[in-house]
Parts: sequence; C-alpha cells; structure tokens
Amino acid sequence: MSRGELIERIAALAAEQGGILDPRMIARDFLRLSAPDGKGAAGLVRALLAQDPRFVEQGDGRWAYRPAGSGTLDPPVLLVGLKIPRGTDREPWQWLAFATLWGKPSRIRQHRGTCPGPELDEMLALLREVPAATEKPGALGRWIGAQERLHALPEVEPEIIDLRAWGRMLAEDPVPASSAPDPAAGPEAPDDAGCAEHLARLSAALAKVEGVARARGLRCWREVALAPGLARAAADEEVWSSARAFRREDVEALPEEPGVYRFFDREGRILYVGKSANLRRRVLSYFRPLGLRSIRRGELLDQLHRFETQTTSSELDALILELQEIRRHRPAWNVQLDLGPEETRFAQGDRALLLFLPGVQAAGTVYALDGERAARSVLAAPCDPAPLERGLECFYRGAPCEPLTEIPAPERTLVRRWLMGKAHGGVILRIVEFESYGRVALAVSALAAGDRGEDAGTAPGWILRDRPTPPSA
Repeated sequence: MSRGELIERIAALAAEQGGILDPRMIARDFLRLSAPDGKGAAGLVRALLAQDPRFVEQGDGRWAYRPAGSGTLDPPVLLVGLKIPRGTDREPWQWLAFATLWGKPSRIRQHRGTCPGPELDEMLALLREVPAATEKPGALGRWIGAQERLHALPEVEPEIIDLRAWGRMLAEDPVPASSAPDPAAGPEAPDDAGCAEHLARLSAALAKVEGVARARGLRCWREVALAPGLARAAADEEVWSSARAFRREDVEALPEEPGVYRFFDREGRILYVGKSANLRRRVLSYFRPLGLRSIRRGELLDQLHRFETQTTSSELDALILELQEIRRHRPAWNVQLDLGPEETRFAQGDRALLLFLPGVQAAGTVYALDGERAARSVLAAPCDPAPLERGLECFYRGAPCEPLTEIPAPERTLVRRWLMGKAHGGVILRIVEFESYGRVALAVSALAAGDRGEDAGTAPGWILRDRPTPPSA
C-alpha cells in the first residue's frame, strides 16, 4: 500500500469517527506497530500525517481531520518548468528552473547555477507550501535534490501533479510542443519570453486537468496527484514482479527515519547512494508504476537487485554520509557534486558556534564549528556533560577528541550551510556567550533532555547574552 493510499484510508476512518483520531490507534491499526504508546510511534504518526493539510495535531496529541472542500482544487499551485541543456543530465545545477503561481497574478521566478539567491529561496519555500504542477516530475525531483545537497537544505518533498501522466491517462498530450528556443544550447541567459510561453502551456494543461478532476469528483490536489497511479494498479504489480533479492514487504518495513540507502546490481556493484529524511517513503518512491516514473528511474530499477539502508541521528548526518560515500565510491548513477570553496570570513561571534539538532534515534546531535573546521557527536539520553566538556575544550583549542569526531573536507562545509539555512530546526549556541566549556556542555545536556524552557533556551537561535567573555578552561 502506498503512503497516499494509507493516508486516504485514515482520512475515511476519521470522517466516520467525527474527525478526531487517537495516534495510538493509527500506530496500532494502520502502521502495525507493536508498541503504539511510545514516543517513537507518535513520531511516526506525525511524520505520516503532518504534511497533509487535512490533519492538524491537537494540544492533547490527538489529530483533528478537516475534510477537503470544493475549494481545495483552487489555486495556489506552483507551475514549474525546466530547461535542460544537452549534456547536463548529471549536472542539475546547470538547468534553468522557472516557476510561477497558477491562477493568480504572479511574477516568474528563475534560477540556474550553484549560487543561492532570493529567487531560489522563494521557489523552494513555495514548493514546501503548495502543490506543484510540471511535465517533468523526475527531473524536478533531481533538481530539488541537487539544491538540497549544494546548499545543505532540509528535504523538500512537494505534492507533484504530473501533467504528462494525466495526459497518458486521458489518451492525449496536455502539454503541446513548445515553440520556445531549443534548450540544447549551452547555459545562455534566461529566455524570459520562452519561460513565459512554457508556463502558459502548463497553465492551460493544469486548467484542463482541474476540469476533469472536478467532473470525476476529486476533492483536493493530493487526489489529483494520486489519480494516475491509482489508475495503474496493474502496472504497480508489474513493478514488483521482477526477480530481486528483496520483496515489497521489505521496503514497506523500512523505518520512517533519516538515513542513507544504497542500491546494488547483481554483481554487487554499487549503483546509487541516496539520502532521505524518511527512508521508507523515499525508497518506496522508486517503485512507482511505469507510467509515473522517469525513463532514467526505470533504467535504474532494471539494474537494481538488492539494497541496504543505514539510519542516522539527523537529516544533516544523512546528507554528510551520502556525499562522503558518493565521493568515495563514485556510483555510476550519482551526480558528482562539487561543493565549491569553503567560507573563509565569519562575522564577529559566528566563527565558534554549536548547532544542536534533536534526534530521532538518539537524544540529538551536536555539531561544533570553529571557522572552517567542524566536528560532531551523537548524544545519548541522559547526556553526560563531562565528556562533552572535554571534547569541546580540545576541539576549540585545535585538537579534537572524543566524543567529538572531526568532519573532513569537503563535507564539513555542509554543517555551516545547514546552520545558516532558514529551516534547520535546531538550536544555535555562540561559544563566546558562555563563561566556560562546562556551561556550554550543561546547556547542551539540557537540550538533549528536551528542556526548551527559559533556563535551557528557545529554538531556534538560543543565545545566552549575559556571558560576554570567551570560555576558559
């Protein structure tokens, strides 16, 4: 059963029960967990439901279901186009991505290259908030993945309406050929007229899909996104009929936790290394029916024989591990990213920082930064501040030691890029604000214990400003 189908079954039950659901019931009856009362079970339920706007978590931990009305097929939807120059299939950062909001006056946002900027920030923010419609869902996913890795961003998993898949389902092409300039040329300056024409074609295609969806009784954009897949149940079974070293049940049993996955061929050669904030959801996404996945993904599945996964304490850890393995093994199906130069100038107070990220498996992970250097430590619960104090003192004096482990170049630059992002979800501590490394370790210990009160700080960006001198031994 796909994630979308599972959520629709939960929604149907919620409608029958008056719109309020107990997370323990969801964990027991839908996720088949043996310990539905635990904190881990509640986290899995939250990971499943939190991205669906129909479900809202209440203060008592229960979930309220707000059924979708007819207005949920109205704007906003983000129309996204991509121009892919010839020879750049493995270099998504060279693609031109452009987008605008459907059904309302909106300017066109464009981005190409490896440098961040306000246009990229706006596009990714919209992809987190509203569904997206495109004719190239596979390429859009690869472009998003490249931006996540280049700029150390949290995972973006938009609801994607595949206009090509809808066209195949309706036995027509909803996105006619463009008269825009051929994108086979090199990375020339963006063609504003060509982008506007392309987006106009996507807008007309989405309007046609929206009309058919209303006529068929679809209630929300999630149902529109799922419709082509539900119409190809037989094709879905065909995907799993190939002889491999694993079954569908093995993938569905994967944890909904951050981590790294590795694909291997029959000779044991590594084909691909990927990361995700949710291993189960990401690996399952490769096994969409034939008509709903890109040709490239289908070719990868033809070679796939077995897979391995490795959970990590945070999504940032998964990102670091993924890029280390790509650099070490250079799998044939991976994009080889060049992270570019590390930062060499730091504002006052921003050279020596500590980033605490709450953990899924552990109490959390702490990342220490000192200029370009970075180190990490996974914290147990309860967290003993004494060894952490010794590790911090050694690190900031130039000699890392346990429990901190130095992060090598070039992956260490990802920590600072993640920290500087707007959605890192962690707590930032400035070392200069504390009177001693012992005080820093005590603060981290309080955070690892789940203390978010005034004594332990508030996330994100807790800073103790009453300690103006650098810490001493």
